[in-house]
Order: sequence, then C-alpha cells, then structure tokens
Amino acid sequence: MPGEQWLQVPADVLVPAAASYCIDASNQEQVAAAVIVEAANMPVTPEAEAALRQRGVVISPDFLANSATNAWWWWVLFGDIDGTAAESFAKIGTRIQALSEQVFEHAQRYRTSPRTAAFALASARLDEIAIRFPTS
Repeated sequence: MPGEQWLQVPADVLVPAAASYCIDASNQEQVAAAVIVEAANMPVTPEAEAALRQRGVVISPDFLANSATNAWWWWVLFGDIDGTAAESFAKIGTRIQALSEQVFEHAQRYRTSPRTAAFALASARLDEIAIRFPTS
C-alpha cells in the first residue's frame, strides 16, 4: 500500500513492527484498529498515543510487547529453556500473557494507560530485583 494507507486498514489489531515514530500526531486519526501492539521500538509518539487513547484505542507498549525478545536469549543462556521452537514459544506465550494481564488489569484499576501501568509495575519491582541480584 502506498504511504500511510496501511493505517486505515480496518483491523482488530495493528502491529507496527518495522519503524519507530511511524504513528504520530499528524496521522493517528487514520488508525482504524481497536488495538495497537507495538512490535517496533516506539512506533507511536507520545502525542499520538494520548490522542489514540482518547479515541479508545488500546496500545500494548513496546517494552511489554518486545520483552520476550530480550528475555528469550537470557532463558536460553541460563538454561531455563533449551531454545527449541516448542520450548521458546511456550515460555514466551506464558510470560507475555501473564505480563499483559498484569499490565492491563493495573491500567484498568487505576484508569491509566497500559504504558503508564507497565512502567509503574516495572518500577515497583526494582527493589525486588536489587535484592535478588545484588551488584556488590
């Protein structure tokens, strides 16, 4: 499709996966999907995200949607999984589902965006991480 017409495709879920900042304040009104899953790093600008949220579009933030890409190689490196497709997809599916449920429940409970909820949950876990993995 030429240009930004891909934003107008009627869809339940839109997955911008190749370019950062591809949905911004100037084109966000063209988004026809009800849900955006950010597979790229920062495909939706903060201004566009605010406008989309006002329109009722739900956005799964990049650092939630992409979390398994970094976690996967750690799971393999430390032997949590063997790296086969079957074990990898099973582990990724389980973790992304659990994290997504936590984020979207938090967002709903506190009437905030999923990005804000994900950041709050991650920030709250920093103390636990520091205790579990001390640096000194």
